Amino acid sequence: MAKRNRVKDVDRGWEALKRRLPEIEGAHVKVGLPQGVGKEAKKVRGEEGEQVSGVTVAMVGWWNEFGTRKKDGRQHVPERSFIRSTHDEQRPKLKKIIRFLTLQLISGEISIRTGLARLGEFMKAKIQAKIVALDSPPNAPSTVAKKGSDNPLVDIGQMNQSITYEISIPKKKALPKAEKGEDPIR
Repeated sequence: MAKRNRVKDVDRGWEALKRRLPEIEGAHVKVGLPQGVGKEAKKVRGEEGEQVSGVTVAMVGWWNEFGTRKKDGRQHVPERSFIRSTHDEQRPKLKKIIRFLTLQLISGEISIRTGLARLGEFMKAKIQAKIVALDSPPNAPSTVAKKGSDNPLVDIGQMNQSITYEISIPKKKALPKAEKGEDPIR
């Protein structure tokens, strides 16, 4: 009589990983100054030095990130990128961090939310450091006199304190289940 062979299927996390795959797809983190952050800037000066109301911290960040022009086309606020330039500078490190976090996610050590939060915290800290360290192009002498400081992106520290991140994880979509005995690939 022939011996019967037995096959024992041991799941070492494949099913759990398959359940997490739909959650991973489309998940991302945005770092910077979201539109509603800081609501109104506490202190913003217009061209003539007057206080400007209705200006948000996100708007001030945008003006500094991309620069502004006066109505006659002359430069008003020079471009002082602190978000895009930080991302570009940190790209090699970001790739390593993402690879590391992906391995932790696959092994089940962390959740997608935890991984994205770690990534967000890393970039938030790097952007905040860039805001404090950036010194070029310098402020105009008139701006230094008004502010009492020559740091181009720091006046009262509100923009730096407003740097944050938002995590977005799409709703889970269930993977189609194969019926017993059915080969879903064929």
